[in-house]
Amino acid sequence: MAITFPSDRIVKDVVDRIRQRIKIPNPYHIGEICILLPKDNPDLRGKAGYWGVVSHVKEYSCTLQTAIPAANRQRRNG
Repeated sequence: MAITFPSDRIVKDVVDRIRQRIKIPNPYHIGEICILLPKDNPDLRGKAGYWGVVSHVKEYSCTLQTAIPAANRQRRNG
């Protein structure tokens, strides 16, 4: 009898569903400085390396006041 394993797509889908169910409390506090490291969030695409100050904290997320990194600022101005 041959052993079969689920495809990578099926395993990834199951892992993603489990991650969505398990919410980790937000460790940030108002006034903290953070650097954006977006992974699979399309809303943050192109903003890797931006820094921000936490301005509002919710149970599982937070709001940042962001700034353009110095390297990107130079490209946009010149």
